[in-house]
Amino acid sequence: METTTGQNEKERPELRILMLEDVVEDAELAQHELRQNGIIFTAHVVDTRESFVTALQEFSPDIVLADYSLPSFNGLTALAIIREQYPDLPFIFVTGAVGEELTIEFLKKGATDYVLKDKLGRLPPAVERAIAERDERKELARTEKERARLSEAVGNIVEGVAIVSPELTFEYVNPGFLRMTGCSSDELLGKNVRALERNGDCDAGYDAVWEQVAAGSPWAGRLSHKRKDGTDTIHETTISSLRDASGALSAYVAVSRDVTQEVHLEERLRQAQKMEAIGTLAGGIAHDFNNILAAIIGFTELSVDDAPEGSLIKRNMNNVLKAGIRGRDLVKQILIFSHKSDSKRAPLHLSPVVAETFKLLRATTPTTVAMELRMNASSDEVLADPTEISQLLMNLGANAAYAMRDNGGYLEIALNDIEFRTDSHPPHPDLTPGAYVEVSIKDTGCGMDAATKSRIFEPFFTTKERGQGTGLGLAVVHGIVQSLGGAITVSSEPDRGTTFTVFLPKIAREEEAQPEMAQEVAGGTERVLFVDDEEMLVEIAREILGRLGYEVVATTDASEALRIFSAEPHRFHCVITDYTMPKATGVGLAKDLITMRPNIPIILCTGYTEMISRDEARALGIREFVMKPLVKREIAETIRRVLDSKAQD
Repeated sequence: METTTGQNEKERPELRILMLEDVVEDAELAQHELRQNGIIFTAHVVDTRESFVTALQEFSPDIVLADYSLPSFNGLTALAIIREQYPDLPFIFVTGAVGEELTIEFLKKGATDYVLKDKLGRLPPAVERAIAERDERKELARTEKERARLSEAVGNIVEGVAIVSPELTFEYVNPGFLRMTGCSSDELLGKNVRALERNGDCDAGYDAVWEQVAAGSPWAGRLSHKRKDGTDTIHETTISSLRDASGALSAYVAVSRDVTQEVHLEERLRQAQKMEAIGTLAGGIAHDFNNILAAIIGFTELSVDDAPEGSLIKRNMNNVLKAGIRGRDLVKQILIFSHKSDSKRAPLHLSPVVAETFKLLRATTPTTVAMELRMNASSDEVLADPTEISQLLMNLGANAAYAMRDNGGYLEIALNDIEFRTDSHPPHPDLTPGAYVEVSIKDTGCGMDAATKSRIFEPFFTTKERGQGTGLGLAVVHGIVQSLGGAITVSSEPDRGTTFTVFLPKIAREEEAQPEMAQEVAGGTERVLFVDDEEMLVEIAREILGRLGYEVVATTDASEALRIFSAEPHRFHCVITDYTMPKATGVGLAKDLITMRPNIPIILCTGYTEMISRDEARALGIREFVMKPLVKREIAETIRRVLDSKAQD
């Protein structure tokens, strides 16, 4: 039997009530009582076990009202079925008078409530209470399920999540936060957030953060923390406040991501960009500046040759010449660290170069500094230019000596073998697995603090007194090491000395690098065509080469040079041309000359090597590639080398 009431449908949801009752009048009285109290429902009445079980499946009731005693069935058996199959379904006994023991058994077996038939006034509130409790349990279960899913999600995310009390103690931390800090939950929960501040030097900054969030404004930014192992880390963090129903602050929520490596990469990128900018600037001025230096050096050399021996003017001109050569070397240093110099790299054994440079350092270092050379490398062959290696060691050695200038000390240069396997952790991210020569320069000088150490490879950064250094030495060292495919590390503390360690990759060969035999500098009587768009350099070339005995034909115009050469191509023994000229490049001129006479020796001069390399020039048939400015000895040796290397037509 099924009945429905539609009263106040908009006010209350309709219930589906399953009634286990064999007396029709009792069922109707119960329904009447419910209806009179505004409960909207559809009732389905059954009186047997079979119909009861079928109704549970097909009627899907919201609540069961059951008599205790029926002819072929009883309420306790019905309750057992409900609790086994539908544990959350409310069950109320509506029965005649029963004893206290049976009432207690009803409740022990899981009945929601019981109502005596002679007191049906209790039935409506009992039904409403049972439905409310059922809904509350459902909501609680849903909330718990969502909380469990949220907890699982928070526990699995990479970011660190922490809930902090208004008193700034940790109330909750997820596994991601524990990984970031290196701590266990027991080491953090209940502890103040100050425990993670880096070096204790961020109090003012942290106070401002918490004050801002407490005032109601979320905060986002980077905070410094110290891991359990003492490592300083940087967290990108967002902090918000949680408030209770009254609006009072109940907690803070912090979501963090470890960006320590990203920050270090950003710093390296900024450093690389800064070096690139300086290198671009260097390349832009190198050509013009080297032309100016070439004029200064050239005219000074001519003046030195002409000045009387022992005269004041000769001494002054020698000083000017030294200054000009220092200027030339300075430009070379800038181009080296910016990777814009052309070096002669070949298989090289480091030991002889290091030993020779050590002697030079010993001669130029005060005797208050004790020096020692340790050669422990079993194989020391790398692909390098000996000049670069010497410059690297001289710069590092000079810096070490400067750090010990006041109190003396100890300087050690050592060569060692070292190999990084695929499962090892090299001391620098640029180092890949393989065999290296380790060159260390260790001193007992004044050392450096962390701030200084972080900037030492910046170009033009120096801690030396004004006039004592250019700030390019370590930038040049850094550039050389990087260009050789190696890496450099530094270990230093104030008043505890400094150790620079350079790692250079070994080459997989055992052949000895054959040193070039020095040739005696000499002039000649051959005819030389000299081309440069700078009038002063043409004048210097005429004078210097003429004094060396050569017959010189010089011009500032590439087209004029081509016309002169084409008129008598076999009369010239050598051509020296600038690379950058207004109407044509030296390479273009060289190609035209080689077309007319394939074996003509050509020397290409430039103050800037960005546009062409030594190998590219030689591939075009150009015999020599030299950097401006050249001193007299260098140009004389270069000319003789190309003239003597091959028989002329």
